[in-house]
Amino acid sequence: MFCNDDQKNLIVEGYASVFNITDRDGDVVSESAFYNLTNQPLPFFLQHASEAPIGSIIHARMDDYGLFVRGRVDSNLPLGSAVIEWFESGVVLGFSVGFWNVRSELVGQNRYIRKAKLEEISLVNYPSNNMATISKFWFEGVNLFGCS
Repeated sequence: MFCNDDQKNLIVEGYASVFNITDRDGDVVSESAFYNLTNQPLPFFLQHASEAPIGSIIHARMDDYGLFVRGRVDSNLPLGSAVIEWFESGVVLGFSVGFWNVRSELVGQNRYIRKAKLEEISLVNYPSNNMATISKFWFEGVNLFGCS
């Protein structure tokens, strides 16, 4: 699929958080929760481990549905290259958000996150929010017309 030692960064995109969905932990994230979303790059980790960077989030935006992200998995990082191999093998991962709870309220069994400081995005085996899925992925800089 790749020519010689072509660098092959992986681009993944989808919703890292879907609003107003009760996740496996009983959390429900509100539409306005991530107040600190800016144009600054967000860390991109594997399984929320800060010692396990896999690349960077290159685009993030909120809409009525949730927090949409696009991330670059860097093939030059040891775990980045492992994640790329997993995708090539058909392993499916999902998104998860790491945040500090600033303001929430408990309603019955659920914690409604009203304000949260977004800290990082991770690829995980089992997303807490089962709607936090990768909708599209591709390899950056791949020559689809063969090698010369």
